[in-house]
Amino acid sequence: MSTINKTDTLENKSNAQSNNIISVTRRNATHIITGYKARLQRVKFRLHILKLALQTYGWKRSTFSMLKQLEQKRRIVHGEFPITKWVQSNDRIAFTLYNPGYPSQQCDDVLLEEMNRIAPSSVIARPIRFAHFAITKKCPLSCEHCFEWDNLNKKEILDYNDLRNIVLKLKQAGISQLHISGGEPMLRVNDIVKLCEEFCNSMEFWILTAGYNFTKENATRLKQAGVTGIIVSLDHYNKSMHNTFRQSKDAFDNAINAIKYARQADMVVAVTLCATKSFLTKENLYRYASFVHSLDVSYIQLLEPKAVGHYAGKDVTINTEQIKILEDVYFEINYSPTYTHYPIVVYLGDYQRNAGCLAAGNRALYIDTNGDVLACTFCHIPSGNALRDELMDVVNRMRKKGCSDYIASVL
Repeated sequence: MSTINKTDTLENKSNAQSNNIISVTRRNATHIITGYKARLQRVKFRLHILKLALQTYGWKRSTFSMLKQLEQKRRIVHGEFPITKWVQSNDRIAFTLYNPGYPSQQCDDVLLEEMNRIAPSSVIARPIRFAHFAITKKCPLSCEHCFEWDNLNKKEILDYNDLRNIVLKLKQAGISQLHISGGEPMLRVNDIVKLCEEFCNSMEFWILTAGYNFTKENATRLKQAGVTGIIVSLDHYNKSMHNTFRQSKDAFDNAINAIKYARQADMVVAVTLCATKSFLTKENLYRYASFVHSLDVSYIQLLEPKAVGHYAGKDVTINTEQIKILEDVYFEINYSPTYTHYPIVVYLGDYQRNAGCLAAGNRALYIDTNGDVLACTFCHIPSGNALRDELMDVVNRMRKKGCSDYIASVL
């Protein structure tokens, strides 16, 4: 892990204004908590964890030993620093994109499962807590890095009943958070609304979108159905560069409007950046962070390009120096006082190198547009099918295979 260089400053911040930034009102209930409020929230959250532990294990020395190990887990995944930023959305708060908000039963289920992995108890095991589900093959874009490229714009396999049956299986497996993608999932917005109306009390729903068909009306519908937030694919702060990457003259405007409409509907908004070799400089990353900060997003997710899908057979893997740039920016924006009010940065590559892969049936899985169950969005060898097979049998097979890119998780 890198150390924070507090002397670094945000370069070219003013240049972002030349890219037609659409500012969003900050009167919404969703906002980032920092400073003393964040410290107070950290104390409240730790007291809640203590309460859960005592209720489950009782006042024993082993209970406090388990809690110490739980904190060590957090440090391995999120770093040695204490949590300095939280995202508050209505009555829930969160410090990462991949855990359900607190207070909620979903959050408690995740916490209890993590405790159960350290000290097995009478709590029902819920080994899979997160699923990524691609619900459509259809997409109007031709994105440079698309991992679903081989499945795009073919005949749909999954009808609504199939979608519902798969989500029902995920619910029965104890999933606490579901990320819906495609293709472009907003092409099946009516199905998303129905799924969310039925299942949102059991799991958080997030939509991964490039912004197509994310109208103001659809944003309102999704919010009313219970969708927690959206994750918008935005791969550059420059309009023409993003449109070229997505092979669409409307891609940038669609993404920005999706952010605007989601914020007006008071949904949590994250943006995802595929950090390609040509993009990867500190200057570009800070300009990007400044740009999306002005749009009032809550999270920035940094993804490394993988040689799968549309990138198959191409030399896209970033080098050690470029990984170091991502690590530095990840820690600086999350923990340096200079960027206190900036979005929380999520960088899965950092913890995967430190702690191993948490997907591949360890805590998460991916279901593609055929209903096949895979380790993650970048591992395209199925372990079974979510419709035909018992889901936990598939998960157990997947766990034996493990992740093809990273070591098995030490957690």
